[in-house]
Amino acid sequence: MMTPALATLLTAVLAAWLTFLAWTIWKLWLRRDKTLDPRVYTLGVQMFGISTWAGTTLLLLYMRITEFAAVAAFMLPAFLWAGFFWGEAMARLSNNRWRGP
Repeated sequence: MMTPALATLLTAVLAAWLTFLAWTIWKLWLRRDKTLDPRVYTLGVQMFGISTWAGTTLLLLYMRITEFAAVAAFMLPAFLWAGFFWGEAMARLSNNRWRGP
């Protein structure tokens, strides 16, 4: 049975997560930093972050590990930020330096 205090706590955690998700999508998808290499966003966030998140979630669902699949579904912001850092590392290791706008 859920107590009112637990319901309030779960509501606050869900609201915080939704706020962080919205901010992450706004920061990494909708409002890109123009001074960074575009590959950070196209290859890192959009390709690596989304495909890793979707692949992990679908793989866990296929393996019928629904508890972990639900957790992976809520890990979208973490996968997007991992894609950002991966894309940034790949852009720095690249020999083709981006000159900027």
